Amino acid sequence: MDARHPNPRRGPRTGVARSILLALAVVAVGCAQQRFAALFDEAFARKALSCLHPSGQFASAGEIHAEGSDVFTATIFWKGGATENNYYTKLRVTVDGAVARLAVVEDTSILPALNTACEIGIGGR
Repeated sequence: MDARHPNPRRGPRTGVARSILLALAVVAVGCAQQRFAALFDEAFARKALSCLHPSGQFASAGEIHAEGSDVFTATIFWKGGATENNYYTKLRVTVDGAVARLAVVEDTSILPALNTACEIGIGGR
């Protein structure tokens, strides 16, 4: 047993390999973040809102966070159709080929979403 490395299965290279893997993961998430930001534009957010809260008035799209290579969360800010109160709906979006699957994570509306899950075709985006 080496005095510098009390665990014989963990040598000095294990830390370097772990650091390299972590750096690669950070780069991959950064690339996914940019791709998701391009996907979650105003047109996409409006389609999502019309599926979830058809009477809602779109205000803005924002707060995109990559959770993996094909999953991200995003938030839609909107006004209620009848009350005109400000609300937001946070979504988890899973990209599966030419389809984006939406699931509601958090919704501040006083009325529940018409659907808690939707699919939006994304074609070649």
